[in-house]
Amino acid sequence: MSFPNQLTVLRIILTPVALVLLLMNDVISIQVATGVFVVASLTDWYDGHFARKYGYVTNWGKSLDPIADKILITAMLIGFAILKYVKFGLVIIIVVRDIIITALRGYMMVYGKPVTTKMVAKWKTFTQVGLVYALFIYINLDLPYSRESVSGSEVVFPGFKLFIDNYMLFVTAFTVITGVIYLADNWRPVKILFWRAYRAVISFRMISALRKSATGGLNPGLNGNAIDHNDSSRSPVVPDENRIEKSTKSIGKSINGDQQNSEKSAAP
Repeated sequence: MSFPNQLTVLRIILTPVALVLLLMNDVISIQVATGVFVVASLTDWYDGHFARKYGYVTNWGKSLDPIADKILITAMLIGFAILKYVKFGLVIIIVVRDIIITALRGYMMVYGKPVTTKMVAKWKTFTQVGLVYALFIYINLDLPYSRESVSGSEVVFPGFKLFIDNYMLFVTAFTVITGVIYLADNWRPVKILFWRAYRAVISFRMISALRKSATGGLNPGLNGNAIDHNDSSRSPVVPDENRIEKSTKSIGKSINGDQQNSEKSAAP
């Protein structure tokens, strides 16, 4: 494993360490968590720098690096949401967007599709990292005062807290916008992906219905009434496995043909 990829893996390993320290929610652990996050975030810059400078750029590194970024940022935002420094609903929006885009990137890389990424995606990551830094600064300022206060519920540094709330709204909106831009730039493979998913669901339902029909379904009688299973004069319904197998293969060929036609129509 190359040195840049080792840094990327280190960033993933440091993520749960920083999260656990953050959730301990005392002055010392928060300070240590801040240091761990700083080290983890710096690996994001160094791994790319070394990879470009010494020619260690690999497809595995290209796919792992953004995943490591998302794991680190998402984990920290979830931690701050648990501590009620940010709204959980906004964090969920960011997490869902990142899951969708990461799944799409993985699909496109598996099938050898070109991935179009604009500079706006890097700015999105930069703003998210900046948000986490701001949250760590605020919690380091807020925690000692809240521990010393009588109720511990007073908002200290209200101006800073207002800035963080507005910054969180901006980051959430910017993250959603970059997701829409990403889907628009990669619409053709997105269209193929959704078409395959749709056909997979249809084929599953057709095969399930066919198997149910072959096994008698609800065992309706000739007169529309349910068969009396206690009637020993009737022989049990035996599934026609050959019929199921032939129909399954026919459905599979039809689906593959439709998928190929869809991919041809989506090709430039």
